[in-house]
Amino acid sequence: MQIKGDCNIGLLSNRHLLIRLNQQEDFINVMSKNIYYILPKDGYSYCMRPLIYDKKFQVAEETKQALAWIFFLNLKLTFL
Repeated sequence: MQIKGDCNIGLLSNRHLLIRLNQQEDFINVMSKNIYYILPKDGYSYCMRPLIYDKKFQVAEETKQALAWIFFLNLKLTFL
């Protein structure tokens, strides 16, 4: 993914980053995907989930969202 505008990244905690984008198109592109994998130079793969930050966000609490993979056997292509 290519960010077209300015982007500021800050550390909220050891598990949370605050990413501020100044272009709406960049924001939509980032939020349109549920999960990202970051591949840094250390060779490990890190999972990142974008969330919209609001005043109710608590750094110390785990988010209530979960990713689920559902497989339907013999699902027709018209329903994909």
